[in-house]
Amino acid sequence: MRILIAEADPALGAFLRHGFEAEHHAVESVTDAAAAKDLARGHDLDAAILDLRPHELDALRDVRASRRDLPIVVLSGRTNPEARVRIFEAGADDLLVKPFAFAELSARLRAVVRRGARAAAFVLRADDLELNRLERSVRRGGRQIELTPRNSRCSNS
Repeated sequence: MRILIAEADPALGAFLRHGFEAEHHAVESVTDAAAAKDLARGHDLDAAILDLRPHELDALRDVRASRRDLPIVVLSGRTNPEARVRIFEAGADDLLVKPFAFAELSARLRAVVRRGARAAAFVLRADDLELNRLERSVRRGGRQIELTPRNSRCSNS
């Protein structure tokens, strides 16, 4: 698995990198959210682990916008429910509050990747056209195509 790790704390970033490399994963690591956005756009990744400060939610939104199917686990020191809700609304697939055990982070990462693999079956692609059968949405060239209520109904017959 190819993993992006964005962690501002160099010691924790090195710990995570070594832990995932010991599990035989390829790791790209950066120390800030801006670099994570660029790396997510330019590399073929299977998952991302982002340590975000409250003012960096836009970076999460940017990564999610550029990589809709990328499983993202956010590490946060924020323990209040409102802050955690904002993280999920910005595009996180899972969230782990610091401090955490590496084994739990690794298990959660594998879980979001598995869920992402199942969700990919709901998305049909042809060239730059993408039809998401689960969300009932259509995109062409990365741009959302608005559907009328009649267009978005699903018929099983």
